[in-house]
Amino acid sequence: MMMSDMPQLSSHYRTGSGSDCGRYLRSHFLLSSAATREVGIRMALGAQAMDVLKLVVRDGLKLVMIGVAVGLGLALMLTRLMTTLLFAVTPTDLFTYATVALGLFGVALLACYIPARHATKVDPLMALRYE
Repeated sequence: MMMSDMPQLSSHYRTGSGSDCGRYLRSHFLLSSAATREVGIRMALGAQAMDVLKLVVRDGLKLVMIGVAVGLGLALMLTRLMTTLLFAVTPTDLFTYATVALGLFGVALLACYIPARHATKVDPLMALRYE
């Protein structure tokens, strides 16, 4: 196959702005490799799928909340250094901070929910045999 025949990734994924995809893949990998057995044991012992889903999403969102809080704190502290780089936005624009924080939280929620939902669909006996 010639190099010109191979499909090319869009610039979105090449430039690193696709870090949300990386967050999803990391979360999916962790659930599919490390926690499959734990989810299988919980389901085999009678845990409801919704309880397992809540557990996984809650654990993932704890880290996101810490990251958003630290990020907002650092952003507020560093605005004085970046005032010359900001155009048409005040350094402490509440709407911008809220939009970015909510956007990150929404993407992280999906990145936690999708693998957790997938893990609850796994047959408990197959998860127990999984090595």
